[in-house]
Amino acid sequence: MPVPVNLSASDITATSVRLNWMRWTPLQLFLAGVLGVWFDPSDLSTLFQDAAGTIPVTSDGDPVGLMLDKSGNGYHATQTVSAKRLIYRTDGTLHWLANSGTGQFFQTNAIDFSGTNKMTAVVGLKKESDNSTGIAFEFSEVSDFTNGSFVLFAPSASGSNSYRIFSRGTVLSAPVPGVFATAPDTAVISLIADIAAPTLTLKRNFSVVQTSTANQGTGNYGNHALYIGMRAGEILPFTGNIHSLVALGAQTSVDDLDRLEQYTANLTGVTP
Repeated sequence: MPVPVNLSASDITATSVRLNWMRWTPLQLFLAGVLGVWFDPSDLSTLFQDAAGTIPVTSDGDPVGLMLDKSGNGYHATQTVSAKRLIYRTDGTLHWLANSGTGQFFQTNAIDFSGTNKMTAVVGLKKESDNSTGIAFEFSEVSDFTNGSFVLFAPSASGSNSYRIFSRGTVLSAPVPGVFATAPDTAVISLIADIAAPTLTLKRNFSVVQTSTANQGTGNYGNHALYIGMRAGEILPFTGNIHSLVALGAQTSVDDLDRLEQYTANLTGVTP
């Protein structure tokens, strides 16, 4: 026979909040038709060894040629060249895609963010090296010169250990000097940008590191491919692991950003 339990109103509220958080996934950010991507290497049903999606990833060490977008927008990440595919890894608890820094990357089809001047991107990663400039993700081939773009450097320069973000309308804006964290560094990194406002905020592990109100020019974000792990598949390879990546053409509420960062932290092994 169940033992009666007397719960206060505050206990019931706290329990409800915990249950709601446990049920929450990034998909809820896209339900109103918001454009963007959600990549989750812990979901093996979204990973394939070939770019055509005919050979499922099943085991630690498998190459990944296709990673499906879980946002519902269909912006899947592909790599047609076998030697340039990231490698699926797991320790039995966490899951990630490993990039050796020797030319591995993913590319999506062009994502048409031209209807928005706001952006939120949250990534769970492990930066394994500070030896040379690396790009974790970049929207456009070269954000330095391409209008309507954004990027996360990890690290920002050869021999540096900083993360830096750029956002650009018609003018490039970048917080300087970013945040310093010596490799190996496991982190949840957030980019929150608004071209029109203008603001550009960099967060690491739930804390605001820097906010810039420098001019980003005018206009909206563009219609570009998203590159993961390298600039345009040619230079500035990232050395490390990708555990999760969500990017959406909107600014979330404070509560949703917190949910997204905590969700990403769970997949990455970061303790709030």
